[in-house]
Amino acid sequence: MSALTSAARLARPQRLVRSAKIRTIATAGAYRLPSPFNEANARSPERDDLLSALKDLRSQLPIAVPNVISGEERTASDPLPTQMPSEKDQIFAQYSPSTRQDVTEAIDAALGAKQQWQDMSFSNRAAIFLRAADLVTGKYRHQLLAATMLGQGKNAWQAEIDAAAELADFYRFNVSFAQKIYETQPTLTAPGQHGRTDWRPLEGFVYAVSPFNFTAIGGNLVSAPAIMGNVVIWKPSPHSIYASYLVHKILLEAGLPPNVVQFVNGDAEMITDTVLSDSRFAALHFTGSSDVFKSLWQRAAEGVGKRIYRDYPRLVGETSGKNFHLVHSSADISNAVKHTVRASFEYAGQKCSACSRIYIPASKSKQFLDELRDELDSVKVGDPETFENFYGPVIHKGSFYKVTRAIDEANKDPSLERIFGGTYSDSKGYFIQPTVYASKSLDHKLFEQELFGPVLAVHVYEDAEFDNLLTKIDEQGGGFALTGSIFAADRGIVQKAEDKLRYSAGNFYVNCKTTGAVIGQQSFGGSRSSGTNDKAGSPNLLMRFTSPRTLKEEYGPLKSVLYPSNLSNQIKSTPLLTPNFNTPFDSHHLPPNTTPSQTTTLTGCNPPRPCMITAITNLLSNPSLFPGYADTIRPWPPRQQNLRMTFSNKPTAQIPQQPRHLQTLLHLPQVSFGDAAYANHGPHPPSIGPNHAGSHSTSDDGITSRVKPAEADMPDDSPCVGVCQRVCDQHVHKR
Repeated sequence: MSALTSAARLARPQRLVRSAKIRTIATAGAYRLPSPFNEANARSPERDDLLSALKDLRSQLPIAVPNVISGEERTASDPLPTQMPSEKDQIFAQYSPSTRQDVTEAIDAALGAKQQWQDMSFSNRAAIFLRAADLVTGKYRHQLLAATMLGQGKNAWQAEIDAAAELADFYRFNVSFAQKIYETQPTLTAPGQHGRTDWRPLEGFVYAVSPFNFTAIGGNLVSAPAIMGNVVIWKPSPHSIYASYLVHKILLEAGLPPNVVQFVNGDAEMITDTVLSDSRFAALHFTGSSDVFKSLWQRAAEGVGKRIYRDYPRLVGETSGKNFHLVHSSADISNAVKHTVRASFEYAGQKCSACSRIYIPASKSKQFLDELRDELDSVKVGDPETFENFYGPVIHKGSFYKVTRAIDEANKDPSLERIFGGTYSDSKGYFIQPTVYASKSLDHKLFEQELFGPVLAVHVYEDAEFDNLLTKIDEQGGGFALTGSIFAADRGIVQKAEDKLRYSAGNFYVNCKTTGAVIGQQSFGGSRSSGTNDKAGSPNLLMRFTSPRTLKEEYGPLKSVLYPSNLSNQIKSTPLLTPNFNTPFDSHHLPPNTTPSQTTTLTGCNPPRPCMITAITNLLSNPSLFPGYADTIRPWPPRQQNLRMTFSNKPTAQIPQQPRHLQTLLHLPQVSFGDAAYANHGPHPPSIGPNHAGSHSTSDDGITSRVKPAEADMPDDSPCVGVCQRVCDQHVHKR
């Protein structure tokens, strides 16, 4: 067992409270958390355990689901029922609706826990969700699968990849994403100061609204903001109520403080109205229909207009799609058919990423449609507890009637050809056979209308019209832009489709279906009417629930109010030269009124580059413009009294210890001058390095003003290059 898992097991809410009174930070460090991984899907050895869990759950029906507010389970005297979609006469759960007072208390309780939660070290917050992932894939795995199968109508495989694998993936990868966010700090820090980024949680609470079709989505809507230190009011769909309750229960067992996430059931309109009327509302995390999300956006905008909120609320939503498969004549047709059956009909077409429109080339249409019929003949529809069934019912009566009304209209439409299906029955549950219609017109409403059921619209296009078809696909689709796929072996066609359909889908696939994004492999989300495209399963989503603060600290005092430009008329200075890294040295590089005949030799740096020449000249001629370098003067050793300079046409001369500007240059940190420069003059300064030789020029007042380069070039790692560059940079920056 990992240290983090052990820490999480010990981190019960009561113990967290007591610990916080004693100390706020137990340990400090940049912890390396366990690497995330995708949960493997269980195979046959677990089948008996799942069957046992299904049997056990059936024996408890109907399940009572309470509200969980202020750490307490609250049951109502008038619970509301939700039916099993595969057995409409069987009540699956009875959930307690919350009152407006319950919602207000939930908000207050969450915000009361916020300070302690956000102050908890990230490693401890992370441990809670990593432990929750282990509980999902271990102790509660089959219980979650059974709840998802009976309550949401998923078959065993769809429940497995959702309620076990994806839910655990969300927890593990969100922890990893959060760590990467916290590690994102300023790229540069200037000397004498420190900059950092404080990834604060939002100021207020997050409202999470989850859908019926994925148990894992509810877990993500809650965990993404909570991991970053936020508190959450969670309103689950009544049609996934028990699975959602289990997710909340698991988080509490993993060590989540009881008030961080409030579990609130009941009337969506009342709950939403209470939440959006609260000044402390900070963010909406939503998955559901596009129409509902737009209405929530409008209401939040009205709240902003009325100045209700302290901050602009973050609105994060993933909604609907009218997703497409586009098949090119170069495609592997059999592969395209199999992917289309899965994308369009698994989970009865109730995935937001499901394919509901497809475009087939005329040259391959017969092969495609023949193989499609053959594949659909093998698809079984029925009770999700019968593992051989490919998919089960649609979720509830309202969904059933919406889809079947569209089927009835299509069956009577002379412009449509029924390729397969078109039948349904609600005698036991809400079952609809896989249904396919072909339309010669690209403008038929089946290519625009989102049904959220097992209905596929087909258009056969002329091969030569492929380019024009790309434009049409982009224009239609009900204004959605969630997922899309191109099937083609021709890479030029793939590239063309990727370019032309760039904004037609937030998730675009090549030679594979539109469904099945895996956390850590494909982040998920779309734009246009499909949502805000903040990409679930990525750091980008978690960043939406942060309010970054930038901090800067300087360690030393400010020495002057004035800038160098303010001093220009008060200083007698020599015109600054421009550094040149490439031009050879010649007479035009000399300072004003200096000739080559005045050049002398200094036993010092060898060989200086033109840029260093310019830098040294600027430094020595205008020391006041480079005050930072004057501060670097260090005392010379006692016996170090002067420098020896050799003149090219004169005998050896002794230059006094002045000027101090030259000392400044020679004593910059990391600067090396040759041993010969100090021959017979006692010990060398600490910065003395390899032997160098060079040349120097003096003006009449005795101040060294010019360095002449030797024939050879200076190696890039020479310390002389460092000082040259630093002086050049100082000059360029301050100008």
